[in-house]
Amino acid sequence: MKKTGVAEILLAVFKHLRRKRRIQLAGISIIMLLSSLSEVFTLAAFVPFLTILTNPDAFASNETLISFFTGLGITSYTGQLAFTALSFGIAALVASCIRLWNLSLNFKFAAAIGSDFSKAVYQSALYQPYSMHLIRNSSEAIAIVTKQVDNVVGVLNSALTLISSSLIAFGIL
Repeated sequence: MKKTGVAEILLAVFKHLRRKRRIQLAGISIIMLLSSLSEVFTLAAFVPFLTILTNPDAFASNETLISFFTGLGITSYTGQLAFTALSFGIAALVASCIRLWNLSLNFKFAAAIGSDFSKAVYQSALYQPYSMHLIRNSSEAIAIVTKQVDNVVGVLNSALTLISSSLIAFGIL
């Protein structure tokens, strides 16, 4: 059996995707970008929270932050601390929810592609001439196909997770 690389498998999978799956892939890509942006916002909310905890004097001398909190009507240190903590907590919660949604969609998408491929392969095997069924052992063919489809789904899951994580890392950088 010939060994194939991940890139070759992904390219072959993409070539065989139906239009519906390509549209779903575009939607998942948008969710990946949204997940990346939400992680960046979490980090952006963490920095002021950490600053107000570790160095309240530097935080209080920042003109931009003073005018921001004054505009919100928050003038006390405890109010500012509570606001930054709440902002960070909400940003982290939203980012986590988006990330979980992204992972769920990735797994469902990979499983749907695996289902499409399984259906196509089994349909192809069923419509072979009777003489081919007499020559081949059908249980061996089914086992090989099942293993290969599982491998494709695994590679696809890994690739989608890698792309999503790379986008998050790039956004944070």
